[in-house]
Amino acid sequence: MSRRRFIAIVSLCVLGMLGLIMLGTGYFVTQSEYGQEQLRQWVQAQLASSVHGKVHLGRISGSFLTGVTIDSVELRDEHDSLFAATGRIRVEYDPRDLVDRRIHLLRVDVDRPNVVLRQSGDFTWNFKRLFRRTGPETPKGPERGFGDFVVMDSVHLRRAQVRLTMPWHPDDTLHGAKRDSAVQFNLARKDHEVRRVRGGFTQNYRWTDAYVAISHIRVADPDSVGRLFLVDTLHTVESVPTFRWRNVSAVVRQLGESVWVKAPHWDLPASTGHAEGKIVWGSDLPVRYAIRVTGDTVSLNDVAWVYPTLPRTGGG
Repeated sequence: MSRRRFIAIVSLCVLGMLGLIMLGTGYFVTQSEYGQEQLRQWVQAQLASSVHGKVHLGRISGSFLTGVTIDSVELRDEHDSLFAATGRIRVEYDPRDLVDRRIHLLRVDVDRPNVVLRQSGDFTWNFKRLFRRTGPETPKGPERGFGDFVVMDSVHLRRAQVRLTMPWHPDDTLHGAKRDSAVQFNLARKDHEVRRVRGGFTQNYRWTDAYVAISHIRVADPDSVGRLFLVDTLHTVESVPTFRWRNVSAVVRQLGESVWVKAPHWDLPASTGHAEGKIVWGSDLPVRYAIRVTGDTVSLNDVAWVYPTLPRTGGG
């Protein structure tokens, strides 16, 4: 045997052994209980280092080659107030995207997601405090990094709920006994969730028992501007005003602190229509809305909350 062939055979054996070691290590990390726990702790630590609060990840399992399952996720702010929590999350992906530093999730299933959006009296939001950046921003190089491309397809949220908490103030034209009477009236109302808190009042808006099917989400893409959500189907119960939304389809675009919504179809129990509009926040100002809702067929029973004496029968 020639010396060159001998060296080639030895090199091939060494590469084979290294490959087996890497496969064995990968299998141990991803399939053994100890390895999965170490991986969970590492991922949790990486996430915790990028937020100003607390992060908890439940058990991580799955093949890890094409998908994983996370038992639960919980994010809390620096005051230990809940921002987001979920039940089981199932994710499918193509490993070739990860090698290319692309986060492209082919399917995402989330059970019982619960999100709390809270605006303080100074108009700051809890999510902006949770994800705020500190220190100088590191300039990006020419190569793509993780987070530069984040896209999700076929996203399904089941039994979801969202709570929006915003400051509430009585009419500024009321004073003395009239103001006190208005405050007591609103605190006692059953159709509005107004609460007394330290330094003032808040009002809660809730969307519960939601099912959302989103065909495409673009969180980040170097070739596109802003975020995009293509909502195929949404069912939910809204607290204020009391609506039972069904079969809502919408295109949602976010750019900075503005969101544009175009919903070509929505259903209520006995009404149907379409809507479009814009929502703006930030700049230390209250949230501003410009929304036009068109009812193609409207039942009075679906909108009777507008005025106490509005009849509940009939429509048009």
